[in-house]
Amino acid sequence: MLNIILNFFRNNFKLFIIILAVLLFFWVYNTYLVDRSLMNLRFIFDKVATMKDNLEATRKIAMILDAMLTKELAVQPGAGVKPEELEAAERVLAQAQQTPLLEKEARELKEALHYAVVNEITGPQAADRRKIMLEMVNDLLSSPKGVSQLEDAKFALREVISDIQQKRNVLLATMDQVVGVVLPRRQAISRQSLEKEAASLKRKLNNLRTKDKLQETLYELGNVFTQLGEFEKADEYYKRVIALEPNSPLAAKGKFNLAWNDKIKGNLDQALKGFQALAEITSDPDLKIFLDFQIADILRKQAKHEEAITYLDKIAQEKPNVDLEQLSNYIAGQIYLYDLKEVDKAKQEFNKAKNLDLASVFSDYINKQATAAIVEQYISMGFNLLKQGYFMSEPAKYAEALDNFDRALEINPDDAFSHAGKSLMFLWQGQREKALESIEKAAELLPKNEGIGVNLGYVYLKLGMTDKAIAGLNRLVSLKPNLWQAYYNLGYAYILKNELTEAAAVFKKAEKANPASARILSNQGWCRWKLGDYAQAIELFERALALEPRFQDALFNLGLIYKTTGKYDEAKAKLDELFRLTPNYPHLEYYLTEVNRIVRVRDASLE
Repeated sequence: MLNIILNFFRNNFKLFIIILAVLLFFWVYNTYLVDRSLMNLRFIFDKVATMKDNLEATRKIAMILDAMLTKELAVQPGAGVKPEELEAAERVLAQAQQTPLLEKEARELKEALHYAVVNEITGPQAADRRKIMLEMVNDLLSSPKGVSQLEDAKFALREVISDIQQKRNVLLATMDQVVGVVLPRRQAISRQSLEKEAASLKRKLNNLRTKDKLQETLYELGNVFTQLGEFEKADEYYKRVIALEPNSPLAAKGKFNLAWNDKIKGNLDQALKGFQALAEITSDPDLKIFLDFQIADILRKQAKHEEAITYLDKIAQEKPNVDLEQLSNYIAGQIYLYDLKEVDKAKQEFNKAKNLDLASVFSDYINKQATAAIVEQYISMGFNLLKQGYFMSEPAKYAEALDNFDRALEINPDDAFSHAGKSLMFLWQGQREKALESIEKAAELLPKNEGIGVNLGYVYLKLGMTDKAIAGLNRLVSLKPNLWQAYYNLGYAYILKNELTEAAAVFKKAEKANPASARILSNQGWCRWKLGDYAQAIELFERALALEPRFQDALFNLGLIYKTTGKYDEAKAKLDELFRLTPNYPHLEYYLTEVNRIVRVRDASLE
């Protein structure tokens, strides 16, 4: 009998090996379908890396991310979403349909981020750098406050990916390589596999005899439903975990996950209570540190910035380990920099983080990137102060703006945007030579930057250097054919040269690049009016008013063109409307009096 078995085995050896290999592959692949952490993180990193310095595109993606999240949460009981938030979400999603690629990117990014964060939060370790960094990435990409924050997200992702690669078991690491070759593009997370896992765990519940095993399985079920985004079901299982053995370590994790789900759903007050209650009773020092991070994160989201910093300082003082201490200082620095606008305090926190371990990769990153972030923040504050000074007629703001630009230039003397900001400040204060010197320095440093190119043309125009403005703006639109601001300034330059045909043609290009601008339509209408094309001018002015009904220049110009073409009732209606809005509009009283006189004479002659 033994010989028969041995002979059968020898004759079918290859078949056995193949069957074993297939079974092993599908076991590993099934595990891999559930644990997609590394592939998804690589996808997120690639997506963020392609954003480069395009903060506008990032913000559009963030808007759609937020809109989709709001829409999804609205169907969750107790989500607390306001009707106006849901309406805003619907508007953004409607706009996103016009740009399906952007929507697709946002949806894929949101899915991958959700899975990656949940995979870490429900993992075995309580307080490790990976979890905190991934949540930081999620926050940064949901609401980027500057280009530097994209770099923060990229760095954090690189660190998390590196850590996972080092700790990945051999089978999953091999599967990463196989999938990376066979399916180099990211595949959708298998919801079907997670649902199958949930069904399997539910069946398993019926056969469990010990409380420990039952509690473990209930906890796993909660985690699977959290990964599926079915938070209410997840919460039910976490509550059952707690009820079985309220003082067990697994019950503590269940309480943590309940609070974290509240945080994800936007129930920040409830989440805060849950984290704080658990922090008071836990004896696990690692869990206590992670709870403090979560509490600080919620307080920041609630704009309680000083309280958030207090918790982060507390973490640093407890000195859990260098990684977490560095991270707490760095996040405190971000709050000071981006939320409180206290740059000097931000510098102190960044320096604390850097000096904890000068040889670390994180310290090297802080040394480079924190400096760039501080420069960026000085520039941002400088331009905000410039706007306040110009639009609110507060000249004192110009001195504050100049101080911020000079601080940025102390760190980086070749920062083109600071030179451009100083140029506008000098221009508006009547310091013509300094304005010209600063803007030309900015253009020399960044000759192909569209924003600086537009400002260069603007400064040339304001200084009466019309030919230089036209040459520079024509060069800019040849490089950036959809840059409406450049076309707008170019059209204005041609008006100053009294070359109205060219001006009208340029404003037409500006309209194509930005069809929602009432001012572009009005300026184009003015050119057509002066060229004698009254019908086209009237159409353009009316379209401008359809976009912006209280647009004073369009009302005035339309009133005058109606007067010129003998449409006195229409002229009177437009000028009366402008009078109701702005009685002191220049020359309005004269033309309104003239139109009223003509209408009275006409009406009297008809009696």
